[in-house]
Amino acid sequence: MKIKFMAIARQAADMERMRDFRQAGQLWNQALSVARSNTNAEYCRLRANFCLSSMFTRNVQ
Repeated sequence: MKIKFMAIARQAADMERMRDFRQAGQLWNQALSVARSNTNAEYCRLRANFCLSSMFTRNVQ
């Protein structure tokens, strides 16, 4: 399960760097669903919220 979490989290971070906030938000939510620690779950929740709100407030290149 840890490998799956890390793979999804890395993809989400890559999508954020590419400013694909919709995909990043979806991936952070997927990572949240497999997170095993409260710390990782909270981080994923915050990143997903950031990305999904950024779809409307940040310029996408």
